[in-house]
Amino acid sequence: MSWIAYERAYPSQNGHSVVGNIRVKRNVGGGRVAARDIIVYLPPSYSRLKTAHFPVLYMHDGQNCFDNATSYSGEWGADETAERLAKRGLECIIVAVPNAGVARIDEYGPWFEPKVKLPGINNGAGGKAHEYLDYLLEVVKPLVDSSFRTLYDAKHTGIAGSSMGGVISLYALLEASDVFGFAGCFSSAFWVGRKGLFEYVQSHIAPHTRIYMDCGHLEGGQSRESKAYLEDNRKVAGMLVSQGCYDLVFLEDEKGVHAEHEWRKRFPAMLEWFLNPRRKPSVAAWTKS
Repeated sequence: MSWIAYERAYPSQNGHSVVGNIRVKRNVGGGRVAARDIIVYLPPSYSRLKTAHFPVLYMHDGQNCFDNATSYSGEWGADETAERLAKRGLECIIVAVPNAGVARIDEYGPWFEPKVKLPGINNGAGGKAHEYLDYLLEVVKPLVDSSFRTLYDAKHTGIAGSSMGGVISLYALLEASDVFGFAGCFSSAFWVGRKGLFEYVQSHIAPHTRIYMDCGHLEGGQSRESKAYLEDNRKVAGMLVSQGCYDLVFLEDEKGVHAEHEWRKRFPAMLEWFLNPRRKPSVAAWTKS
């Protein structure tokens, strides 16, 4: 099946909140992960400038990127943000890769974590991120590059996500810095497989890359979990800089909680930095619409 219009792929009686030109490839399988739809936002000038090529941002938890009708906890408004930036001449293709439900933590977690206990998960999770990364590198990216006019070099290819999506984004950058030159890591759940993660970051250098990280002070509400989130993110940021990743932004939000509406607020500044390396994000940028 070819790429089809978003509304055709997901008919909804309640309506969609997507804007712009969004295409869907149904049931894309390959490797050892479950097949899933791949959702691609194309910038406004894509159909008008027939020879133009565009940077690409790959995003995890694709159900939540564009549409309240498909999201399970609110959408990021990535399409609205991209449309606004396009009016200023900053355009990109956004590839939203949906998660695999209960298997999400397995796919996004590079290292097994026995302490994970969530609905449907009782005996730990994680440890299969290499399979998911192979899927992105060997199936999804070649499909996107062959279907659309992309700038496919690492300088113009980014990857982003929140919570466990932040973990897999950092892992993908360090593991495949020849493919991804930018990572956006929102409220990353570095506690999942913490020991393996710290050892990995200490032994992997990703020169000529850019990394965006953020963390709220209330990621776990009024609990010790919030302190752990913040301490882990601060530690990873420091380790990355010590490993030579000097083009790194780490921002803290004193009122930030672990929720989609927070990442929607922070996303525009990150996307602008991805498209304009001279425009580093700041906390003040989060308050601007």
